[in-house]
Amino acid sequence: MPERLHLPATRDGFVALGLGLLAYGLADLAEGYGVVAVFAAATTLRNLGSAPDFEQRLHNTTEQAERVAMVLVLAAFGAAIAGGLLAHIGWADGIFALLLFAVIRPAACLASFAGSAMPVTERFAIGLLGIRGLGSFFYVGYAVTHGLPAEWRDRL
Repeated sequence: MPERLHLPATRDGFVALGLGLLAYGLADLAEGYGVVAVFAAATTLRNLGSAPDFEQRLHNTTEQAERVAMVLVLAAFGAAIAGGLLAHIGWADGIFALLLFAVIRPAACLASFAGSAMPVTERFAIGLLGIRGLGSFFYVGYAVTHGLPAEWRDRL
C-alpha cells in the first residue's frame, strides 16, 4: 500500500473493514481465495505501523460489525422459519439435528480439547454453539452452496 495513504492516521476502523471487504471482493472476482486475500490485507495493514489507539479502534469496529451481522442473520433466519422454512422437516430429521448439534458436535469438541486448560463448561458451549455461536449456519450454508446433493440440500 502506498505510504501516502497514512491509514493509521485516519483513526477510522471502518476504513480497515472496507479494505478487508474490498480485498475479499477483488479476490472473488479474480476467482481467488477471499479469506487469504483478507488475511494478506490485514497483515499489510498491521505492518503499516501501529498505534495502540488505532488498533483498539479497529478491534471495536470489527466487534460492532460482527454483532450487527449476527443480528441480521438471526433476524433473517427467524423470518425464514416464520415463513415456513421448516414446514417440510419430519420427525426423523428433527431427531437427527438434535443428536448432531446437542450430542455429537459437543462430544467431538470435548474430545478435540482433551488436555486443554479450558474449563469443561466452555468446551461444551463451544461444541454446542460454535466459537461465535453461528458456526452451524455458516457450515450448512457452505455445504448447501458447494455441491451437496439436492435431496440433502432441501433437508438441510
